[in-house]
Amino acid sequence: MLRFSFQLLAAEIFVALQPDLPYGLAWYHCMVTATTVGYGDVGLTTQGARLWAAFHILVSVVLLAELIGTIDTLRKERADTLHRVAQLQKRVSADLVARLIARAAELRPSVSHGNGITELEFVLCNLIELEIVSIARARPFITQFRELDKDNSGVLNLDDIPASGLINRSKTKHLQGARSLAKVAVEPVHMRSPAPYSTVAP
Repeated sequence: MLRFSFQLLAAEIFVALQPDLPYGLAWYHCMVTATTVGYGDVGLTTQGARLWAAFHILVSVVLLAELIGTIDTLRKERADTLHRVAQLQKRVSADLVARLIARAAELRPSVSHGNGITELEFVLCNLIELEIVSIARARPFITQFRELDKDNSGVLNLDDIPASGLINRSKTKHLQGARSLAKVAVEPVHMRSPAPYSTVAP
């Protein structure tokens, strides 16, 4: 819409700078120029019209390049969306599971996957297969997890955080308190323990 409006305005300017040029012919000249066809069948006789034509050509080429880039981006996004939808509609097969196991082994080579993959590995590896997430983006988080997991238990909890020097024990207690408050906040009212009865002395 912006590109079309610019051409309408450009035609108005051409008419103002060259009064003997009809508006319809000026608009035709603008559209031919904007599409880089450039027949050269419309003569610009005034100096002002020629100067404006130079500026109009530059802006029109930029707008056309931006339009082509936008169309190409939309085309790629549509193709990616259709590919992902097709992948999601596929039934889980032995070949897919084998690829997911291979992905999991690539992400965590030190972990045995002889018995298959976990639920989270299944989700993450599917995201990698659909090219929603790349291994390069997932690997730093795995590295960070292993650095925090000081006891190599494969489970990260609040006790692991102070050992890394990121936060101290007092902050850990605050985190535990916040977790308790969050649990109370989401707990149904009928399941909460009744508050102790208290009176205020007159």
